[in-house]
Amino acid sequence: MNMFEYILLGEAIIIALFGLFGTIFAHRSRVSQKKNEARAKVRQQESLLSMRFMSASIKLGIATAIAVQNKDVNGHMDKAMEEARLAEDDYRKLLQEISSEKVSK
Repeated sequence: MNMFEYILLGEAIIIALFGLFGTIFAHRSRVSQKKNEARAKVRQQESLLSMRFMSASIKLGIATAIAVQNKDVNGHMDKAMEEARLAEDDYRKLLQEISSEKVSK
C-alpha cells in the first residue's frame, strides 16, 4: 500500500468513528427525551391531583365553617368528604401505577 491508500484508510476510519459517535449520541438523546416526556406526564398527573386535593380541602373547610356557624351538619359536609375521598383514591391509584411501572422495569 502506498501513502495515498493509508491516508484514504485513515479518513475512512475517522468518518466511521464520527458516524458511530453520532449514532450513539442520537440514541441517547432519544432515550433521554422519552424519559423526560414520561416524567412530565407524571408531573402533570400529580399537579392535577394536587389541585383536586386543594379544592376538596377548601370545600371541607367551608362546609365545616357552615356547620359550626349553623350548629348543624348539612349536605355540604357529605359532598365535601366524598370529594376528598375520591381525590385520595385517585392519588393512591397514581402511586400504585408509578410503583408498578418502576417494579416492572
